[in-house]
Amino acid sequence: MKISKRRIFWHSTFWTSLFFYHWLVYSEFNDKDYEGAFYWAIANTSILAVATYFTIFILIEKFFLTGKMLYFYVILVSSLAAFAVVRRYINYYWIFSSHFPEKCEQPAFDVVRILAEGFGIAMIAAMGVMFYFINKWSEARQANQKLLNDKLAAQMELLKSQVQPHFIFNTLNNIYSLSLTNPSLTSEMIYRLSGLLSYMLYDSKLNLIPIEKEIEYINHFIKLQKMRYSNRLDISLNEYSNLSGINIPPLLILPFVENAFKHGVGNQLDKCWISIDFSANEKEVTIKVENNIIEEKTAAIPNENSGIGIENVRNRLNILYPNQYSLKIIQSKNTYLVVLRLPLVLKQELKNKAEGNLVSMED
Repeated sequence: MKISKRRIFWHSTFWTSLFFYHWLVYSEFNDKDYEGAFYWAIANTSILAVATYFTIFILIEKFFLTGKMLYFYVILVSSLAAFAVVRRYINYYWIFSSHFPEKCEQPAFDVVRILAEGFGIAMIAAMGVMFYFINKWSEARQANQKLLNDKLAAQMELLKSQVQPHFIFNTLNNIYSLSLTNPSLTSEMIYRLSGLLSYMLYDSKLNLIPIEKEIEYINHFIKLQKMRYSNRLDISLNEYSNLSGINIPPLLILPFVENAFKHGVGNQLDKCWISIDFSANEKEVTIKVENNIIEEKTAAIPNENSGIGIENVRNRLNILYPNQYSLKIIQSKNTYLVVLRLPLVLKQELKNKAEGNLVSMED
């Protein structure tokens, strides 16, 4: 078992402090005989330390924690009696006879004194066992937290990886469709797609990116789509606040924009529109994605709990902003609106999560 320097320090500090307490207090009650009290403190502190570690590493770990309760209780009582006898023997025949002869007028062994010796040993051993279980509980909590963080990190990577093939599949379908109707634009779409893939391969691996990067990414996506829908698409992207310094998880907004194209523009032959708005205040950043829809196609619009992309985003939000984000999807007769609000107060927390500083393990 690896013992950390920190643990050695605290154990040494405890036993050293207990030794000085025994030495100084015992000397005060015995005519300031510091030499005799010194030997008494060494002997008694050593016995207490041996009894405590025997209780923890033999009785607790070998018997109590393994469910061998009969052995545990039998050896516990026997060991306390043995340590009590040894302590009494050393005190009476080695220390009292040399430095405190008046104490030798008392009987060397009787039931009351053996019980008193055993009770004192049991109290210190019980204190050691208490700290042992507190330390075990702390280690288990830290280990569970680390496992939870590892699980969340793996889940986050899985969710982000699911965005990429979903997006690529849709875009490749668009390129294929355009190649049949307007082959001259296909090369331009492939060029735009390569730029988006570069973003996905590098920036999407980060836990946080500047929101300007995500907006730039969405702009590339919009240009890619405009090549397909040409003049029948009216799209606006608006920034109503200063967004500098705001960080968000990557690939978080694109599924809503994709959804607007797929179920809004893709279902209409006439002129259609999409509006994407960004705003922020001291507490939160708000993203709105709205598009018009055809009444007859309303049933085809996914609700807030359906669709691979939207459900993916919701799962990621539940991990990154548990109970602290707002996602509203409002569908009316002619429009489909998504309003996402993310708290800015979590920015530093998310950075810490990205740097792996949520778990502070013992040295």
